[in-house]
Amino acid sequence: MTSTPQLTLTSAAPSALREIRQLNASLDRLDALETDIRESSAERELNVAERFERVHRAALKVAGLAIERANAQRKRKLPLNVWQALERMGGVHRVRAREAARFVELRRTAGSYWESTGAISERDVREHAEQTLAYLYEVKEELLGLEALAA
Repeated sequence: MTSTPQLTLTSAAPSALREIRQLNASLDRLDALETDIRESSAERELNVAERFERVHRAALKVAGLAIERANAQRKRKLPLNVWQALERMGGVHRVRAREAARFVELRRTAGSYWESTGAISERDVREHAEQTLAYLYEVKEELLGLEALAA
């Protein structure tokens, strides 16, 4: 009779601890990004284009975190383009990629963020911040849900 190795607490603990630390780091990053988005959208010392750029960079980082987590569970990595990767992930991620397309195009055509050209409005900043925050909460829920199921 062959014996199968038993998973013991001591052998499982390092990987479980590593996963918990990664989860905590991801949640901390999301909390910091939430703060950045809220501060950037409310910062009146900066011009509208600069505030939009800060919100957009935070949106890229939130998406990047979701993609990083997805890539950890995939054999074949997602595309390097954040928005294409979200499209491939499907579900809420695909929805986010599609709603962000307007902001990606606006950023591309607006010129330099340090020169306010009037192409970006206060409403654009507000909508981008609101949609990015909504997606951030979805990513956070997904992280917590996945980790709870794995435990």
